[in-house]
Amino acid sequence: MAGSPYFDADAAFIDALPKVDLHARLVFPGPRPSDHGYRNTSSRSDDESRFAAAAFLTAHLLASQGVRYAEITITPWKHERRGVDPAVMFTGLDLGRRAAEREAGIQVRWVAEVPAAGPGLRAAAERTVELAVTLGRTAVVGLGLAVPGPGEPGPDLPDLADVFVAATEAGLGSYPHVSPHAGPKAVWDAVTHLRATRIGHACGALSEPALIDHLRQFDVAVEMCAEMPQRSRPMTHPLALAMAHRLAVCLGSGGLAQAPSSPRAAYLGALRVAGLRRADLVTLVETAISRAALPETGRAVLRGELATTVAEWGTTASTPPAQRVGGPGSALARRCRNSTVITGGSGYRAPGS
Repeated sequence: MAGSPYFDADAAFIDALPKVDLHARLVFPGPRPSDHGYRNTSSRSDDESRFAAAAFLTAHLLASQGVRYAEITITPWKHERRGVDPAVMFTGLDLGRRAAEREAGIQVRWVAEVPAAGPGLRAAAERTVELAVTLGRTAVVGLGLAVPGPGEPGPDLPDLADVFVAATEAGLGSYPHVSPHAGPKAVWDAVTHLRATRIGHACGALSEPALIDHLRQFDVAVEMCAEMPQRSRPMTHPLALAMAHRLAVCLGSGGLAQAPSSPRAAYLGALRVAGLRRADLVTLVETAISRAALPETGRAVLRGELATTVAEWGTTASTPPAQRVGGPGSALARRCRNSTVITGGSGYRAPGS
């Protein structure tokens, strides 16, 4: 309740915002699949159920925090290498996302990710595109690129250029990630060689004025997440700097939909660590809506919900409107239960569905 000493008005405001998360990953129930022994006890039916459960769980975790549309990263090549039939994996993912759409009102699409390192990287990239445009055609909207792990060399992006070009020509968006510790060159390469329209992290761009101008001129968005510096003066925080430079910033979960890497944590960090205002959070939501792989009808519904939320709360209100005291987003939850999806009708389907 708003009068409770434990009530967090910022968290309630954030949960009420109809958010778009473009930076999430699957959350698997129980232990995550690993390279060692994954296939020893796993059948085709087990695999389908596991991926369906992961899609359903991840979507529900996001929806519980006011996320209305999400593009969740998947790694089909890695799972195929572990022995999972890709057709079974995509069937399970589709079952899980459709169940979540029916029950929670959230729309889910996938971004198929290319690994950042390892032998046969080019073959992995080509196979990822093949799976995305065949088995994943009903819901895969983009091609991603993973961030290399600690001590791993990053991929040579020019070597992957024609793979990403082929993906964009097939209708996929180019959404690579670069290491948050990489310099401007990695961001330049993502833009010039991979035709990136959204770049994960891309903090290295903030040190080069010419690159900042290029990103603004060509309308390239930067994805940032909860895994940002937690001890930083506001005006030196990457998120605050990106906003100050008038870059298009999409804020999302730090890979997983669970705390501390969650949409709620990301937006709370934007307020309390990066020093942004509630009006800035509204701008972040507006930007993410504009960069999502949605038809204009879907964007219009989300923008209408956002305008209603802002009008009800006001961007400087310290307490929620009376009708929301019963639980943040309760009106939105009712609309979800009544199957009002973000398109306002039958729901969006990726090209080819």
